[in-house]
Amino acid sequence: FLSPCVLPLVPAYIGYLSGASLNSQ
Repeated sequence: FLSPCVLPLVPAYIGYLSGASLNSQ
C-alpha cells in the first residue's frame, strides 16, 4: 500500500512522532 519511495520515510516519521511525544512530556 506504500510506494518504495515512501518506505524510507516511515522510520523517520515514527522517530519524529516518538521524539515529539517525549518532548511534550
